[in-house]
Amino acid sequence: MKKEKFHSLSVKLLVWALVFIIPIIGLFWIGISVVMRSFEKQLVLTNQQILKPYISEMEVTLDTIHSYVANKEIPTEILALLDSDSEFVRMEALQNLSQYYSEDMFTYPKIDAMFLKTGEKFRFIRNVNSDYAQQCKAAECVEKFVQEIKKEENPFQKGYQKFEAGGKPYLWLALQSEGVLWGCWIRAEVFLEKIDNQKIDGLQGIFLRDHEGIWVDPIGEEEKSFVVEQHSTDEAFEMVALLNRAVVFRSFEKLRKILLGLICFSILILIAYLGYLSVHLMKPLKNLSVQMNRIKKGDFQECLIPEKMDGELREVYETMNSMTAEIVHLKIDVYEEKLREQEAKMQLLQSQIKPHFFLNSLNTILGFAQSKDYEMVQKMTLCLSRHFRYILYRDNVISVEEELEHIKNYLEIQRIKKQTDFQYEICVEEELYDEEIPILSLQTLVENSLKHSLNDAVKIRISGRMERSEDGESLILCVDDNGKGFAEDVMEKLNKGQQVTSDQKDGGIGLYNVCQRLVILYHGRAKLRFANRKEGGAHVEMLFPREERKR
Repeated sequence: MKKEKFHSLSVKLLVWALVFIIPIIGLFWIGISVVMRSFEKQLVLTNQQILKPYISEMEVTLDTIHSYVANKEIPTEILALLDSDSEFVRMEALQNLSQYYSEDMFTYPKIDAMFLKTGEKFRFIRNVNSDYAQQCKAAECVEKFVQEIKKEENPFQKGYQKFEAGGKPYLWLALQSEGVLWGCWIRAEVFLEKIDNQKIDGLQGIFLRDHEGIWVDPIGEEEKSFVVEQHSTDEAFEMVALLNRAVVFRSFEKLRKILLGLICFSILILIAYLGYLSVHLMKPLKNLSVQMNRIKKGDFQECLIPEKMDGELREVYETMNSMTAEIVHLKIDVYEEKLREQEAKMQLLQSQIKPHFFLNSLNTILGFAQSKDYEMVQKMTLCLSRHFRYILYRDNVISVEEELEHIKNYLEIQRIKKQTDFQYEICVEEELYDEEIPILSLQTLVENSLKHSLNDAVKIRISGRMERSEDGESLILCVDDNGKGFAEDVMEKLNKGQQVTSDQKDGGIGLYNVCQRLVILYHGRAKLRFANRKEGGAHVEMLFPREERKR
């Protein structure tokens, strides 16, 4: 049932429609994906070029501050006054120290604060433009780092070190000289302020990220964002920009929606197309199938044709009605003739394929193979292939020459199987070779001669001649053997065209089938005569009308 549904026209039309639509949709989708990936790559490169000047500027600023710290003289005189017993002197010294570094912070505005450690005292001078509370948090972290530096260490060699305070990333730089440890810290976000003011399409945020994990990486909270990274020259940190994916790819989202609309529209078109086919093609075809089944069952009533039916289908219906009318006027004897021909073909097939002959031949080949007589294996296989090629791939009517060649091959098979040197003789003039006879006409007679031979010294003679009579010219083929001949009752039934039952061992169903085939194919004009020879053995004659036999 499933197989019939798969082979139905409606299923095939649906499958072919999908075969055309699905690849087109797939190509559209793949094309959008490829363009989107290319756009992503281009977007990354473009935004990296935008970030590159800023990270370069940051590196230049850090180098400048690094040089400043390295070359700046420590105000030892002012620091000495900080330890004075006079409070007024200490206050004035602090004011001078603050002024000393505040002027530098005006020159280097990116510095968030300067710090000094003399002895156990830690002081910092802040940039007034920064948040004081946040500066205090940073100062606590820097003081902790500074307390861990030993007197013999020179932290300046390590360069900038990173820390985080209050969730903000910082860089600090320290120099130890003349018993004083001093330096500065820089709030890293000041380098991002200019970028925040840039009109970067879809920019959600921008931050600095280090590879040691000291600075908090907020990327995990922005999984739906498009990430662009630009590394520093020494790759100590990188600048990361988060872009709103929905904003950046809004044009592609529109394209996706358009594609989805096209898909829905294509499905609607497909449904409408299938609906149209169902009404104008499938329904009339199903009705046609019903009408054909009705005719098959013997109801030859004319089929009514709908008025709005398409021209091609109307022509099919009219042709069917015309054929139905032709069938009605046929005579019953035509049906009977067809049935008789079918019966003849069935008898021919039954006579062609004999399982015991085939199995015995295979057993013979097996025996030769087991005895390693490969020459006989080859010979027997070749003969057997010729035999089956002849009976399976030939027409119902063949030439006398082809039938004789087949008989020679058949006798050779029997000689190999029985391992006996029986004799046969073919006395048919070459002028008769082109005459046509039904296939396997002689084989049944030769089989019968071999079957009923008295001993291994079998002698078979096949002859042929042309004979003229009042009814016209006829071809006569004879088969003689030296066997035991026919029993009288069997011979009488065969000559009368009667069937010999299978329980009569001396007779044969095969001979009766040959008689019936000749009656059907030659309309009673062909004859098969059976007799016994005086010297012993059977004599069978087959008479084929030359001019009136059926082709």
